[in-house]
Formats: sequence, structure tokens, C-alpha cells
Amino acid sequence: MFTTASFLFFGAIYVGPALGGMTWAIAVYALLSLTLVRSAPVRVASLGTGLARPTVAYLGWFGPRGLASIVFADLIVAHALPQVTLIRTIVNVTVVASVLAHGASARVGSDRYADWFERRVEADPAIPEAGKVGHLAARHRIHH
Repeated sequence: MFTTASFLFFGAIYVGPALGGMTWAIAVYALLSLTLVRSAPVRVASLGTGLARPTVAYLGWFGPRGLASIVFADLIVAHALPQVTLIRTIVNVTVVASVLAHGASARVGSDRYADWFERRVEADPAIPEAGKVGHLAARHRIHH
């Protein structure tokens, strides 16, 4: 409920000014942020887990997003760092793009991943995606 309220507040206060200050460079960065910048750390973090590409792609696209960016932008504004207006515009445009892109693709993406998972686990019930998170290779090494 608080996340929904946060996005409602964000939309009501920040979307108009963000879109008014948007440039092509900011739009390109937002696109890169939603794709390459976001998925690369997920790919690196999943190394050694044995997770299949569809799982890593799904996590890279639908993993945690949005609200943390708003909080980080607020920290920048609160500390009056240089280029605050530009940073705020970039973050706001990226969050708006994220809300739209992830919202529009949530149903189809989740259905496709669920279909893939069902087929995959039927063929091999021992896939890492079907196990507990603690059983993944990288997690196991960290705890021992």
C-alpha cells in the first residue's frame, strides 16, 4: 500500500516537470538504464547459480525497481549536489519509463516465464529455479 502511495505521490508531483525537461539524451539514458544498466548487474550476480537465461532475463527485467531510485534522487536533492535538476529529471524520466514499460509487459512477460518454467521443470524437476534460494551455488558458497 505504501509503495502504491509513493508512486501516486511521485506521479502527481514529479512527472510533469520531468517530462518538460526531457531531452533525447535523457530518453536514451533512460532506455539504457532499463535494459543494459539494469540487467548487467543481475547477470553478474547470477554467475555460478546455474539459473537459465530466461530466469536471468526475467529477474533483470522484473526485479526490484523504481522506488529505490526515487529515494536516491531525494537524497541527492537533500544534499544539494551539483546538477540536481538534471539528475532529478534523469531519475524521474527513468522511473516513468520503468513504470510504463514494466507495467505494460508484466502480464505477458510473467505468463511467458511461467509457461517456460512449467515446461522446464516438467522436463527436469532438479533445475535450480525449482529449488530453494539457499541451494543456489553462489548462495551456498557465501553461507559456508
